[in-house]
Amino acid sequence: MIRHLSYIIPNKSSDLPQQIKVDKIITEDEFNLICECSQVIGKFNVFCDYYYMLEKSFNETLSYLAMVESRDYKLKNQMDKHVMITEMNRLFIGTLNMFYNYATYYLIDIIELFDKDSEEYKKVKSTQSKYFDANFEYRLLYGLRNYTDHGKLPITIVSYNAKNNVRCFLISKDEMSKCEYFNRNLKNDIKKLTDNINVKDILIKSKKFMFELHKEISLIDEHNVLFSYTYLKKYLKKDGFPCVVSYKSEESKEKGQFEISLPFDELQLVGYNIRKMGFGAIASFKNGEGFYYYDPYNLMFTKEQKEKLKLE
Repeated sequence: MIRHLSYIIPNKSSDLPQQIKVDKIITEDEFNLICECSQVIGKFNVFCDYYYMLEKSFNETLSYLAMVESRDYKLKNQMDKHVMITEMNRLFIGTLNMFYNYATYYLIDIIELFDKDSEEYKKVKSTQSKYFDANFEYRLLYGLRNYTDHGKLPITIVSYNAKNNVRCFLISKDEMSKCEYFNRNLKNDIKKLTDNINVKDILIKSKKFMFELHKEISLIDEHNVLFSYTYLKKYLKKDGFPCVVSYKSEESKEKGQFEISLPFDELQLVGYNIRKMGFGAIASFKNGEGFYYYDPYNLMFTKEQKEKLKLE
């Protein structure tokens, strides 16, 4: 197989198709490394996608809650109240399912890159355990997902707060204390409660610590992510986006029998995902492998430091 590094050149006129400019031949080893780097940052981006879906679930549920908690949101009859509680449960159960999907995805995915005895896998497990142990809300969401999976609706009470005149959506602590699907630790947590569980409080607290958890877990493999980003970035050009054109022989090329692969497509998304976690710049060093960094705004190093460290 003959492979050429090539560039997709956009036309200024939207009526014309894009052009492909064929550049240098790349070796099989170089192509394989490009694909491996693409896979690393692709997995990183997918994990970030899972978090953004979770974040959106939190936001949609909180947005609906903000609308219906106000007494200005009028309920004409019992049917309106029933519809409101049903919709609140639908959104909340969706958030529970997305929470579970997020919490389990990275453990499944990281095994494809490492194994259960690897330091990376152990770090993911220990980080999740740290947040699980430190946050009642984490344990509750995990348990409630199991609870709803057995056909139970979590939100069954709507009360009114006389102080601020808002509706409160509650999960009954008495019903939760009867749940046979909770583990012993969560059952003990429920027994200690003095009031029913306020759904809004749970959502706000969970959204906050899940963002912190995401920052820790997603960058456990930061060295490979930053190496892959740095390596693939060197192929970028201002006047075109890189791709790989492959064909079996010169005869195939002449007949127009070739394939176009796009291993650089994930590259632009990496920077966006890193910035979304609040990092303006980030770096990683590993003995024997070197120093790699993401610093689009030149926040981390002066020009002199970059020259000294041979970063450019």
